[in-house]
Amino acid sequence: MGRRFVFSIKDSLTALDKLPAGRMSPDRSHIQTWIFDPPYNVGFKYDNVDDNMTEEDYSRFIQDNAERMYEKTADGGSMFLIHYTLPAARLIPFIEKAGWITHQWITWFIHTTWECRTSVSLKVQGL
Repeated sequence: MGRRFVFSIKDSLTALDKLPAGRMSPDRSHIQTWIFDPPYNVGFKYDNVDDNMTEEDYSRFIQDNAERMYEKTADGGSMFLIHYTLPAARLIPFIEKAGWITHQWITWFIHTTWECRTSVSLKVQGL
């Protein structure tokens, strides 16, 4: 049986609700891995995404997504969060409330000035 990969760029909560049942159902999901790259909540002007939520609303948004992903994931599946270092650290408790267990934290520092675009360092921490 070949592997099937699906990449989707949609409103996350709407898309997650349309996915097949997951670990909580006898019709087990086959979703093994999530790459979760939410809006960073820094005020960026998207066409249809609120990127300027209150801290409470943003934490709830992350937890709601994490809960739906967890429910739709096969046993033993993984979720990878792409975010800035400090907000990611603050969001870990909300992700863990959704059922996920943090096994490892990989922080990738990229200088954001145009002159330093190629300077990258990587820090790995086990949690």
